[in-house]
Amino acid sequence: MSYRTSLLNAGRRAAQILDDLNIRKRIDSGYTRVDPVKIAYENHVVVFFRPLEKLLGAFLDDDQPGILVNVDRPRGLVHMTCAHELGHFFLGHKTTADTELDYGTKANLIELQADQFAYSLMAPKWLIVKLARIKGWSPLSFHNPEIVYQLSLRLGISFTAAVWTLHSHKFLNESLANKMANISLQLVKQRILGSVDAENRKRDVWLLDKADQEFILEPSPDDGVVVALPNHAAAGYLWSIDEATAAGFHIEPQLLSENDATENNDDLIVGSIGYTQYRLFTEDAGLSEKGGQQRVSLSETQPWLERSAAIDHYQIKAEFESMGKGLSSLEKSWRVQGASN
Repeated sequence: MSYRTSLLNAGRRAAQILDDLNIRKRIDSGYTRVDPVKIAYENHVVVFFRPLEKLLGAFLDDDQPGILVNVDRPRGLVHMTCAHELGHFFLGHKTTADTELDYGTKANLIELQADQFAYSLMAPKWLIVKLARIKGWSPLSFHNPEIVYQLSLRLGISFTAAVWTLHSHKFLNESLANKMANISLQLVKQRILGSVDAENRKRDVWLLDKADQEFILEPSPDDGVVVALPNHAAAGYLWSIDEATAAGFHIEPQLLSENDATENNDDLIVGSIGYTQYRLFTEDAGLSEKGGQQRVSLSETQPWLERSAAIDHYQIKAEFESMGKGLSSLEKSWRVQGASN
């Protein structure tokens, strides 16, 4: 079997897994990403998270197959590592340990196959096209690093992985992909926040708009959330939290720099004319740990009027993903249920 055929077969195996598990049904219900931990669980592969000094992850080929993932890494990289180790499992590889992903062309073939599997599993072209259609992103939109970053969050992969995925699907040429892959992600986040996030430089920053109401988002409890909403302040209307449906959250207007506030480029998602950005905060530290779907509703009203009718509504649906040390949450739940039966 040729080198190229081996990689194509790895991609086809990932596509087959997506079909066998009916992942499109999950995406059609509102989720934006493929969950490698859930796929592992449904195939009786135990996932264990722990901090590791050098390893990103490992696949253990045993009577009980297992995956070890370094949890002390950005969440997108954790997902990609899990998908890479799943590739070793589904492709019939033996026990292996990985200190890196995105192996070069001279790497061992099994690592290249696992890479191909991971990219094909986590970011199939049909999923990118679906998200772009809902968000209103054109192919040229992917020349904007802020949009590529937002795509990476919805896919649940790293920014670098998103760049090279777009290159493999021919949305970016090699020169632009190389240039974008070397961009400082901190600068990208700073453009969204309007300032440097000195409190937690590792946290991701989601920029949401009206289109995101169609999704069930899966941020980390520590992530920052900025919402871009139509601005009718000149007519006396302001956005506020609907207290009946979003206890535990509050919002504050986002202060943009003068350059961002005057930006006039249809492809940019920061400082768009006619919109105001709001930062969404979680007041209850335990709210994101409660599990299940959280809903945050906002209404645009004239707050000084006692009975002001809302002229617009916005709702966010989210399932916060916590990654602690030890077994995955799915594996823990299954074992607790088994012990109680």
